[in-house]
Amino acid sequence: MSNITLNKSRVTRGGFITLYLRIRGDRSSISVPLNIKLKATQWNGRVVNHSYASDLNRWINEEKASLWELVSLYEIKNEIKKLTYAQLRDQARGQQKSYADILEAYLEEKTKAYTSAFNKYKVIVGATDITNEGLNTFIKGCQQSPATVKSYINAIKAVHSDLVILGHAEKIEYDLVKVVQKSVRNRATTISEVVRYAEDANPKDYHYHAVAIFSLLNGGYYLTDVETFK
Repeated sequence: MSNITLNKSRVTRGGFITLYLRIRGDRSSISVPLNIKLKATQWNGRVVNHSYASDLNRWINEEKASLWELVSLYEIKNEIKKLTYAQLRDQARGQQKSYADILEAYLEEKTKAYTSAFNKYKVIVGATDITNEGLNTFIKGCQQSPATVKSYINAIKAVHSDLVILGHAEKIEYDLVKVVQKSVRNRATTISEVVRYAEDANPKDYHYHAVAIFSLLNGGYYLTDVETFK
């Protein structure tokens, strides 16, 4: 559960302080400067001995209320949060970020698999904006296994869906080319080959016989079997 407090800076050599609001949450604290400079003697938890004390206190309370609205969007339970932590920090400080900045901040809170997918997408497509054309270019241009390409696409789509909900991207009706699993052609040995090799092998060598028996029982001997054997 978050908390918002009003704080003051250390006293400067000239005897002044500045005020700021601090959001303390589940991850860390966020400082929000108020750009209010006062004499240290004018502060004891409230603005005192100041001609604008009432107006300043009213304005501070309004700023605090605005921060509580942002915090409530970040702390939504049992559904996707309306703000990521990075967005909460930026919006609380009045900073407006580009789509690329928002995406980067969002990926900071995800696992490396999502970052890897977007890095690959950016290299192949030359952009971070997600479109059907971009995704199809990515599918055709990614020279990795179909399973890996599918995992990349799923990660990109998941992030894009979240950014749509957060209001930072347009919804896409996906029309993607199919990622086809290419068959791997393995040549299996024949039974006669296994028998011939077993006959020529040294009878005292256990490994040859083990491989021969394995091949006979499984109808052949594949490259994947070689990779599996220790």
